[in-house]
Amino acid sequence: MEEYKISVIVPVYKVEEYLNKCVDSIINQTYKNLEIILVDDGSPDSCGKICDEYAKKDSRIKVIHKENGGVSSARNAGLDVATGDYIGFVDSDDWIEPNMYEFLIKKCLYYNTDIARCEFIDEYDFNISDKNISLNENYYIIENSDNIIIDIIKGSWSEGVLCNKLYKSSLLRNIRLKNDLKYCEDLLFNYYVMKKANKIFVSNIKKYHYFRRNDSVTGVQISESSFDMLKVANIIISNEIDNREIYIYAVRRIVRNCIVLINSCIINNLYKDKVSYMRNIIRKYIDNIKNDNVYTFKEKTCALIICYMLWLYIILIKINHIRVALKN
Repeated sequence: MEEYKISVIVPVYKVEEYLNKCVDSIINQTYKNLEIILVDDGSPDSCGKICDEYAKKDSRIKVIHKENGGVSSARNAGLDVATGDYIGFVDSDDWIEPNMYEFLIKKCLYYNTDIARCEFIDEYDFNISDKNISLNENYYIIENSDNIIIDIIKGSWSEGVLCNKLYKSSLLRNIRLKNDLKYCEDLLFNYYVMKKANKIFVSNIKKYHYFRRNDSVTGVQISESSFDMLKVANIIISNEIDNREIYIYAVRRIVRNCIVLINSCIINNLYKDKVSYMRNIIRKYIDNIKNDNVYTFKEKTCALIICYMLWLYIILIKINHIRVALKN
């Protein structure tokens, strides 16, 4: 089995406190045929030096030093030099179980799938984590590109993130992450990759430790980059406009994204100009919302109130926010 090489791409930026734990967890994998690509994305701390020290100790490690361009740029730089038969991604403040890549590649080979996926273990700054690692396995195989795309658009088990998956490198040929996106860039990347996939393996077994830092990008409640999710949803809608089965789920995704972002705008009293823009998106798809059976009752209710009585929706969200705050 170890005749297949796995390239593991690690974008590195301002993580000197966490980097050793991350890299050690990759070096110590039970699957040894690895190419470990550490991409120093112009980190201003000692990360670059730490990467170089690891390269001296382990011949499997390649280090790329580049100007800061963001996580997508760093991952793309890793993809440009990767030579593995399979490719995985690990974020530099996360870590992985010792047998994660052995587990994933065995599933790819046994079930003849293009992608294998495992579950996350959430870790936090305040030392609370999900320690229930050895679950009874539930898994399924998704076949057919349309079914795979619907699954990631719905945010199901084959969700749009990168780091809990192993990909056949041939799938990623000529596909790169968009450098101008700061949010949902991995979903769009997976969308294009999974359009080429015939079969994926999806498991609930927990192998990837996802560290939720208070200062991480995804930890920010709302920012300008949060609206990238609407750009991504619009791209998918445009691509799937002639594929009714996927299109209805793509529309549902942008409607749900608008509801979530409108709620955040109201609660944080930010980006008021964006609320009207997102309300107009919901209005555009109001017939879909009324007629398609993919929406929950709550989603339909929220969308209809936003569309026809935005003033009431704002009041309801503020009242609920105050009620929750008082309860806590």
